[in-house]
Amino acid sequence: MKRTFILFCLVKILYTAPFNDVELNPKYGNLFEGDIAGVDIHRGIAQIPTKNYAKWPNGIVPYIIDPLTYNSTELDTILAGMKIIEDQTRVNGKNCITFVPRTSEKTFLRIFNGQGCWSYVGEQQKVGAQQLSLQKPSATVRGSCIYKSTVAHELIHALGFWHEQSRPDRDNYVKINWQNIAPDNQYNFDKYSTEYTDDLGFPYDYQSVMHYDSHAFSINGKPTIEVLQSGVELVSVQDDLKRESISDIDAGELKKYYGCI
Repeated sequence: MKRTFILFCLVKILYTAPFNDVELNPKYGNLFEGDIAGVDIHRGIAQIPTKNYAKWPNGIVPYIIDPLTYNSTELDTILAGMKIIEDQTRVNGKNCITFVPRTSEKTFLRIFNGQGCWSYVGEQQKVGAQQLSLQKPSATVRGSCIYKSTVAHELIHALGFWHEQSRPDRDNYVKINWQNIAPDNQYNFDKYSTEYTDDLGFPYDYQSVMHYDSHAFSINGKPTIEVLQSGVELVSVQDDLKRESISDIDAGELKKYYGCI
């Protein structure tokens, strides 16, 4: 599924809202693959660290949420996105992944109301705040990231996972309609070899919270991704926003990657 992190992210790029589904959910921006900070879109894969570099030690993720940024309903949604991951990755009553309010930890997530929805992949900062943007709705800004599924998506990036359709075997499961994607957005549909990614032994997951929807980055309203397996559909962007859970494969991969199964 969303490829465990094996990229060393170097250059943070400013986000500007593009076309397509951004008005509903601005995950499809001008960052690398739409919502991944720290990778130069003109350089792509730069350097491979050890896998342990990408993991949060013991699956514990300290965080702060910028004060006076979100109202109580928005804050509850962010915390609910965290709880989805915690609940679905619990093994024998014990948390595999735990989000904890930061006290004195040197490395932590800083969740803030930035421009769009985006995250770094894996633990990047050895000291200091690692940024994760969750844009809130407003009268002057298009789109919002304040949905449980979107929060979970960005948090799973921060936990070390890539997008599902980036896995090397994706062409066996989906067809990319390049003609429906602007040339300067086609890098968002790159796939990576096993040198850079690890599927952890799990099958391709059409229902992954980390999978693009069928019209991601479309320039003409036509599908950019088509499913090759009969009887299967990708989750629409509208249904994605209503999700109350991650997929079972999402949860299984997180548990395996963090050594809980």
